Formats: sequence, C-alpha cells, structure tokens
Amino acid sequence: MSAGSVLVVMSCMGEACAEPAWPSRPRSGRVDCGGGAPLLIRSPLRAGSTMTATELSAVDEAIRDCAALYGVSPAIHPEDHIYNFVIQHPSFTTDAARVKYYFRDGAHSARTLCHIVGQHLPGRARMDLLEFACGYGCVSRHLVKMDRFDMDCCDIHEQAMDFLRDRIGARPVLSSPAPEALELPRSYDVAFALSFFSHMPRQSWGRWLARLSRAVRPGGILIFTTQGMPSRMHFGYPDIPESGFWFQPTSEQIDLSTAEYGQTIVMPSFVKAEIAAIPGLELLDLDEGYWWGHQDLYVVRRL
Repeated sequence: MSAGSVLVVMSCMGEACAEPAWPSRPRSGRVDCGGGAPLLIRSPLRAGSTMTATELSAVDEAIRDCAALYGVSPAIHPEDHIYNFVIQHPSFTTDAARVKYYFRDGAHSARTLCHIVGQHLPGRARMDLLEFACGYGCVSRHLVKMDRFDMDCCDIHEQAMDFLRDRIGARPVLSSPAPEALELPRSYDVAFALSFFSHMPRQSWGRWLARLSRAVRPGGILIFTTQGMPSRMHFGYPDIPESGFWFQPTSEQIDLSTAEYGQTIVMPSFVKAEIAAIPGLELLDLDEGYWWGHQDLYVVRRL
C-alpha cells in the first residue's frame, strides 16, 4: 500500500474515535481483538510542525484510543509513508483527526479484503495470505488480528520488515527491486497488493503481475488495485495513450527511484491484456473505482 494514493476522507473527523460505519457492501471475517504487551507509541509529526507538549500528548492519546478500539498495536514508525501522507493532508482540522483516519482506513481496508475473499473463496476457515507492498503496517496491524489468515507481509523497505516483526507481530518477508529476484517462503491461497500496481512503470508492471500470480496456489486468488479512469481527476485529467498505460515519474518515497516507482494510471483493457498474456489466469472480478472511490479492483484466479 502506498502513501501516494489520493486520500479520500471518510467520516472520521470528529473528536471521538467512534466505531466506523462500514459501507453498504457486507463484510466477513471475525476479528480477534485480544490484548498484548504495551508497545512503544511513536508520534511522527507533520513537516514543520511546532506542536506543544500538550498537543503532542493529545496525538498520543488519539493513537492509544484508536489502537484500543480496533485491538491493534499503537506503534507507528517515523518513516511510515502512509501515516506521514495523512498527517500532512490539509483535509483534516486537527492532528488527532489525522490519526483517527489512519487507523480507521487501515481497518476498513482489512475488512474489505475479508469481504472479497469471502466472496471468491467461500467456506474456507483459514487461509495463507501474502500482503505484498505492505509498507509499515497501516493495514497489516488489522489483518494480523484476523483468525482467518496466516499471513506473511512483504515490502521493499528492510526497516519496515523489522518494525512489523518487532512491533506489529507480523511475519515479514523482504521484497526485491526485480520481480524475478523475489523469494517467498511458500505459496498462498490469497495474494493481496493494495495500491502497488498504481505506481509501477511499464517495464516492470507485467513482470510483477506474473510474479505475484505465481505466488498463488492453483485455485487461489490474486487481489490488486490500480489507478484507472476514476483516478484521472486527481492528476488533472491526463490523456491516456492508446496503449492504456500512463506513467508520471513522481513519488513521495524519496528512497525509491522515480524511474521504478511513480504514479501509474492503467485502463481495464491494458490490465485484461496483461492477465490474458499469463497462462493459467482467470479474471473473476473487475470493479472500477471500488477502493477509496477511485482505484479499480481486480480479482484473478490461478487455474
């Protein structure tokens, strides 16, 4: 999951961190909200922030409250790209509201994944899950609490993997710059890549699709999102080439080359062709604008 995704603010800007009202689509999956040892709370600040000790304390309190509400770790890494994107976003009136959105949206994405898996793999009590491009655990901290998943988390940032293991309780797998070099410890019933293909350039897009599809067992599914037609509004409505692939070499992740990680918009025709080019894949579902109101959802089965 990338911080570069355009923020679509949910109704979580009040002072209370209330239980979210989930969208009309039904959710599935039981969440185990058991406790655990207290974890170090980190409160990264907005760039240029001059928060007082009282204001900082309020942010820490918001982190504690939301983590307790969802039964997840309150730890936030200072380099968390998603958190730092949210904490700088002008749509919120307070830092506490930004914190609440971070936890709420992560929980929402985890529940949404559960719903999709329940639709396409019904009747399975427990499944092996790969969360690919997981970052610093915005969604992982919620998924790791769900009984239905035995999960591996994978990302290119080594310190993110250390953090997920030590502070979130997840099982990390370090990714690689080249898809062909990615080594995974096993195959999976479900591979999930949220807002990863939204940033891949043309030269690696299809290669990553092929590699992640190979991580899935026969009968399993690959779930991923892309920036498609609904996302164009966030980039000034660019003209999309006839190929159906548009790439802008810009990124908030300064440690990654913009030649390898930028902003990508793809048309469904492009994605369908890429899926068809890989033997043994079947497109099960395409829902334009499903995630955050603008990212397209794809569900692909490995035959």
